[in-house]
Amino acid sequence: MDVAQARRLGGIGGIDQVHRAGDIRLDPDRFDIRRAKARDHISFGHGAHFCLGAPLARLEARVVLEEFTSRFPTLRLSAGQTLRFSQNISFRGPLSLLAEWDSKQ
Repeated sequence: MDVAQARRLGGIGGIDQVHRAGDIRLDPDRFDIRRAKARDHISFGHGAHFCLGAPLARLEARVVLEEFTSRFPTLRLSAGQTLRFSQNISFRGPLSLLAEWDSKQ
């Protein structure tokens, strides 16, 4: 399913799949904010169904990530974990995500 198909369907039956389409996303399981075509996602909807709170959500995410990374500069994902995802057609996220960091000495 490509982005245009998902937008026409309104996300019914696989909104999570549009973000995993090989023609749009190479290595979809890797988080990369500098990814080419990063703005092509439809997480906040599209057209008349676009989320009015999207700018606020983006600002909140930016503030949280900036504060979190400044307080935990050595934060990293724990090695060797197996990610399990919830069975949900609206959201694709891990059930748990283990992280670790070095404490100040």
